[in-house]
Amino acid sequence: MQVKFVDVAGTYSRCLFAGESNPDPLLLIHGHDLMADIWVPNIDVLGERFHVVAPDSLGSGFTGPIDFGDRSVIGARVDHLIGLIDALGFDRVALCGSSYGALLASLIYLRNPARINKLILNGSASAFSTEEQLVAGMTKAYDTARDSIATRTLDDWQQRLVSSVYDPAPIPPGLAQIILTAYAQPWLFPAWDQSMRSFIQDATNPDYRVLHRLDAFDVETLVVWGRDDPGAPLANAEIGVKQMPRARLEVLDNCGHMVMFEHPARYNEIVLDFLSR
Repeated sequence: MQVKFVDVAGTYSRCLFAGESNPDPLLLIHGHDLMADIWVPNIDVLGERFHVVAPDSLGSGFTGPIDFGDRSVIGARVDHLIGLIDALGFDRVALCGSSYGALLASLIYLRNPARINKLILNGSASAFSTEEQLVAGMTKAYDTARDSIATRTLDDWQQRLVSSVYDPAPIPPGLAQIILTAYAQPWLFPAWDQSMRSFIQDATNPDYRVLHRLDAFDVETLVVWGRDDPGAPLANAEIGVKQMPRARLEVLDNCGHMVMFEHPARYNEIVLDFLSR
């Protein structure tokens, strides 16, 4: 794995890379609050078969500084990721998104379906919840975190990660520390705050929702879900996948929200099998 900064329309965007000699590109998109490092247990294994790029999305991790102003943050992030794909010279790409990142991946597909080979969506309330569920969930998350996220300690971030998984043992060493370091940047909390407020507003905007458009996903799609995900009900995934013409659902037992690193060996196997067919 390597770390590089890619210039995307004047913003230097931090990306983790592996398998650059491989011809088939795969873009890994992280969830809200987090950063590309959630994919560290996967990137080198997937890089044995694919040209893997895991970016910090715009206004996350070390991709900034950015002031979103009154723009839709979801729309700005979709634009940025498409710009990254262009900057890397990828004509077609497979997308793999986690949580909020799965929503971004879905919106990229809907905007550019001919450029997306395959789609992987992991544990995503953002993509599969109803408007009512999403507004309630995001409002609660915002109210809970807005007064503390900028001053969280290392232990606070570790507990934040623990709360999202079934078993804390597989949490990658150092993940909480690098997240803590990212949020020490003075621009990141304001960007997070803008993003959360924009996300709540966009939860009722059909342009940034996908639940009502799942039947338009004419692409091979793998949906991976933790059976014990505390924030994304499995029932929503089961209903949603039935609406998608070319999708299948893979459920991991004894697994919470972070499927990519809770069971990395099994997850990597499932993803490689899906992408290699």
